[in-house]
Amino acid sequence: MHRNISRGVLLTAVLLLTNLVASSQVQRPCSNADLKGDYGFSFHGTNLGLKVDMLMVGKFNADGQGNFKGTESQSVSGKVAKGPFTGTYVVNSDCTGSAEISFFPPNVEKVDFVLVADGDEVLMIDVGGNTLESGEAKRQFRKNKK
Repeated sequence: MHRNISRGVLLTAVLLLTNLVASSQVQRPCSNADLKGDYGFSFHGTNLGLKVDMLMVGKFNADGQGNFKGTESQSVSGKVAKGPFTGTYVVNSDCTGSAEISFFPPNVEKVDFVLVADGDEVLMIDVGGNTLESGEAKRQFRKNKK
């Protein structure tokens, strides 16, 4: 019985210490400047309206001021296409954001995202409607590469 009480006290102490450390870490606000540079990405999912699966990989460059451009290669139900895209984005102070992506020929997609790993990674979900599509992007090169 004494041993179970000691474990309970130890577990409670560890949880309290973890909460204190976590609450003492202040998250700095994010901005468009936190999404800047070259990123590689993958995106996948299903368009429910068209009943097709989609896979996409590519790269984009974000300018840190709310604009990006890139190239992609995608497979939609086994048919492969490649092309450029452009877009705009807004990063909120809580590191979430939204983007509009224009593919050629004209096709606009809406994406919500969150910046993680100090802006080195981006987690994304298509919010344009009638899709189950998500993806991630990773910075291609470290900011402070020597």
